[in-house]
Amino acid sequence: MTEQGSTLTNLRYFVPFSSGWEFVWFDFLALLLIACFFDFKKPFRLRNLDLLMLCVWVPLGDYEKGTLRWTAVVGYWPLFYFLPRLLWQPSRRHEDPCVIHAGSTALATATLAALFYGALLTLICPLPYERYYGMHTLGLSASAIGGSQGAAAILKGQIPYGNLPKGWDCYGPAYYYCFAPFVALLSDLPGVGPQYHLPARALTILANFVAASALRALGQRLAGVQFGWALACFWSAIPYTLISCYWSQAGHLLVGALLAVAGLGLSCSTVRGGLALAWASAAAFFPVLLIPVWAARLAKRERVRFVALVVAAGMLLTLPMLCQSQGIWRLLDATLVFRQTRNVGPWSPWTHFPWTRPAMQFFQWMTLPVVAYCAWRARGRGYVSTLALAGAVVIYTQLYSLHAPGRYQLWMLPFLLPVLLLGSNRAAFEEQVVRAAGLPYPRRPGEAETPGTDVRAVAGTSPEEGDT
Repeated sequence: MTEQGSTLTNLRYFVPFSSGWEFVWFDFLALLLIACFFDFKKPFRLRNLDLLMLCVWVPLGDYEKGTLRWTAVVGYWPLFYFLPRLLWQPSRRHEDPCVIHAGSTALATATLAALFYGALLTLICPLPYERYYGMHTLGLSASAIGGSQGAAAILKGQIPYGNLPKGWDCYGPAYYYCFAPFVALLSDLPGVGPQYHLPARALTILANFVAASALRALGQRLAGVQFGWALACFWSAIPYTLISCYWSQAGHLLVGALLAVAGLGLSCSTVRGGLALAWASAAAFFPVLLIPVWAARLAKRERVRFVALVVAAGMLLTLPMLCQSQGIWRLLDATLVFRQTRNVGPWSPWTHFPWTRPAMQFFQWMTLPVVAYCAWRARGRGYVSTLALAGAVVIYTQLYSLHAPGRYQLWMLPFLLPVLLLGSNRAAFEEQVVRAAGLPYPRRPGEAETPGTDVRAVAGTSPEEGDT
């Protein structure tokens, strides 16, 4: 081990690859987050259980070093809690917002400290561990290295599909577009070897900052400055994010950031939100399932425009990949076909308990009915209720995933955090819309809005005129 690596070994408690008692620092971070939002006056509130379930994955430490037979099972427990929780959320007439035991300044300071901590972890990987046994010896995740190599292929006029190792080209075209500027600018810097993969590390750092910024802006729009910094602090400080930063898990962070940006865009404009959702869909495919949920809450004419915009933008992003020889077949074989036919990994309970395979197939078959149900529930709902239903769709897709859902919490957090921490299903957002229109807010504090009230009607605008 190098002298630098030996020095960093003394700080192994602050590096996510630790296990056992060495992982206690990250458990402590999770406890700090719980303490910051826990309602000690009402310890049996459902909100407190939400916080505990958000941190269930944290004590598992690093899944590579745990007993996979059990960590794979425990990683699925929160899904069976959050799915009915989000489906139930739109039906709740009133729920007090979370208690925040810190001011905006303290939350902002903690957020910035966590973001820079994550950036430092990204830059030092794989030290103090010179080898990431279990995947490869390059230190970074396959999603990051594959993204860089796919972007390099695009810059050479090729397509990544069929030109990368199997499994490294299983993302959509927009995923590799995100890497392209970093590969073009940072690949040939003097003094930086190609094995360091600086473009992937730079994109990881940027994606983390973008996701935190999007959640901060969304929280501020929904419930004020303090709540905005609370969302950003939770995202940036929770160990899921820090672990993904250390390994440059672009498949987690980048997709999570795209979903956070899409959520922010959909809170203020169907055009901006539709374009962001199209980019996320062209990067990871599964966000396509969210299109009918978000469209269902719109007026009929606006719904058609929204769907047309998302589909057209997604096709435009995918079109360059289809212009190559057999491009469409190479794209489908490397992405959808590969995901359906690859061997089940050791991080899924479907591996350790083969008798559960029929349940996995049942969950797969029920995907479209679940999406249709969530879209039906979203009709005429407010933004937060629709966000909860969209989050339920994302969580449902993880029930039959061939990877450990505990590794993909960042896909769920852009939906879970605003919904579970906000409180009343539409109260804060509707109040914001009414006051933005210059009208007096009619509800008394703590009084829920009547279910089914259209936000734009309250604000004095027709569904065709107002934003979503």
